[in-house]
Amino acid sequence: MLIKNLFKDRKIWAVIAILITVSIAVLSLVRLKPPSVSFTNVDKIGHAIAYFVLAFAWFQVFGVKKSAFF
Repeated sequence: MLIKNLFKDRKIWAVIAILITVSIAVLSLVRLKPPSVSFTNVDKIGHAIAYFVLAFAWFQVFGVKKSAFF
C-alpha cells in the first residue's frame, strides 16, 4: 500500500476517528490542572481545535465521495 493511498481507505479513518473520540472523551472526564497561560479563554480554543479534528475525522469516514462531475 502506497503512502499516497493510505488514508483513502475508510477503515483506517474509522479506526482513527474512534481513537480520537475515545481520547477526547477520556480527556474530558479526567481532572487536569489548567494550563498557566496569560490570555483568557484558552480552553475554548482547545475545545474548538479538538472538535474540529473530531468532526474532520468522522467526515472522512462518512463523508460524501467526489462525483465524476466535480
